[in-house]
Amino acid sequence: RTMSDEIRHYGVRGMKWGVRKQRKLQSRLERAKQRQKSLAVKADRIESKAIKLDAKNSKKVYKLQKTIMKAEAKGNEERYKKARQKLAKINLKSAKMKMKVADIRQQVKGNSKLMTKLEKKIDKNAAKHARKYEKTINSLLAAGDDKSKAKAKAMQAEKKNQA
Repeated sequence: RTMSDEIRHYGVRGMKWGVRKQRKLQSRLERAKQRQKSLAVKADRIESKAIKLDAKNSKKVYKLQKTIMKAEAKGNEERYKKARQKLAKINLKSAKMKMKVADIRQQVKGNSKLMTKLEKKIDKNAAKHARKYEKTINSLLAAGDDKSKAKAKAMQAEKKNQA
């Protein structure tokens, strides 16, 4: 025998094709859902910290603004600069927290787009496999011999049990 006369197949007999891909998509979707939850929790936690910080600093900001006005009226340049620096520091810290929250909310939005995309892929694959399965059943029924018909009926019964 020559090499061209033989056909070898090392796959598993009766293996359902495409199952691995479906599982891979499903696990990616699960990871995306978990990430979505953790990002939402993280954003809420940072947002509550930002709100508390703003509430805590509102009194300081009020006092600093008063100090700035007095220093400006009296012409005390040094005191004016110090108060402005403290106020800028407080505002910067608050702005950073708000930026962090906005960034996380953007990540949540991107993650939800990914989840939608994965769900569509999973649905598309499921429909594709259902059509292939139906086609196989129909071809077995059309074959005409008893063995093929029995296999087709068994496949139909399995399909009903899965649904």
